[in-house]
Amino acid sequence: MKKTFCFVQMYHISERGGGAEVQANFLAQELARQGHDVHYICKADSNAQRSVLMGEIKVHFIGNLSGYSAISLHLIYNHIINIKPDFIVERMSSYFAAAILKAKKQINFKYIWICTDNESALPYKTMWNYIRKLPLHKAIYILPRAFIIDVVRTRAILNAEIRFTQNNIQKKRLTRYFGVTSNQMISGHPTENIDSLSVSSKFQNRVVIWCGNLGRHKRPELFIALAKLAQKRNYKFILIGGHANKKYKESLFSFCPDNITKTGQLSYEEALTYFDSASIFVNTSWSEGFSNTYIQAWLRGVPTIVFGSDPDNIIRDKQLGFDVKSVQEALGKLGYMGIVDIEGPKQGSVVYMSEGKRMASNLGGFALIGIIAMSLLKLNKSKKTDGVKAESVEVIDDLAHYMKY
Repeated sequence: MKKTFCFVQMYHISERGGGAEVQANFLAQELARQGHDVHYICKADSNAQRSVLMGEIKVHFIGNLSGYSAISLHLIYNHIINIKPDFIVERMSSYFAAAILKAKKQINFKYIWICTDNESALPYKTMWNYIRKLPLHKAIYILPRAFIIDVVRTRAILNAEIRFTQNNIQKKRLTRYFGVTSNQMISGHPTENIDSLSVSSKFQNRVVIWCGNLGRHKRPELFIALAKLAQKRNYKFILIGGHANKKYKESLFSFCPDNITKTGQLSYEEALTYFDSASIFVNTSWSEGFSNTYIQAWLRGVPTIVFGSDPDNIIRDKQLGFDVKSVQEALGKLGYMGIVDIEGPKQGSVVYMSEGKRMASNLGGFALIGIIAMSLLKLNKSKKTDGVKAESVEVIDDLAHYMKY
């Protein structure tokens, strides 16, 4: 039976965004392919308010407005009222949820909330992030707004009929802190048109990549520190990503060694071309749900090194790479995985096995998204940072497990 779905996101991946926008777009495309009516409401890079058809998806841009403004909420609310969706999908944590909750009082729809990173399943996430990242005088100034955002997010979690989490940490946290249950859904990716080099060729290239936005929570300074430690070795380090704050970028790049290449912000498609020839992928985030970059690496037989963000220990258990505690350990693992061997990894090595498995060749194949779409309908029927700054980072709070970098 044909249903109307409406996605409410901060951005559309055609203009900007990260993992949440990539996944929202994949899911929207699959729902449209299955014959459902799909709408997508988001901000725009320009000031123009417009509605455009992208494939089979109707995208409603509300203009380049503040995500916290009353005008933004009013425009989103009006779109929802006009669309009259059966389902609203939100894969992020933002103030936009206030418009969804207001519309929910006027029309009957099912609210689907999808958890992104692990911190999204914690209370007062926004307040804690500002306190952790900003000087005290700035944090105090912005805390009232942060508090409102956290209240809205909490209301969204509690009022959603359907909740999805990406790993067991998120699932446990939602139950522990909010008293609600969730269904588990990892990220899904199409598998066609992947044309990457063989593992042996990849390792001869000795290319180590990092990909993401340069936000503080991604800790790109750890990747820069890794490249700095490896200056006397024949590695090529590529940092893919950008940030709007020019002063922050200048400070971050002030100690970049010569062996690191910075691409700046790239489109999703452009970024993927670097995965095709990469030897190793490094992720330095302190919190991930189930990163798109992990899956794109694994689909191409590229092992990963992570700094604490191993969803449900899948990297360890499936021998897809290593979870390390320090930059020095990461450098050692580059050698262990064969990157120092010009002939590439030997048969039976960790890297060789990772290609053979490829996480069953795709940990999130496109078929998964189809299953996700069907599960939504079934649920509807059944329910009526010079160098690295040392700091303590919580990895899994439920196990009281802490690491120092």
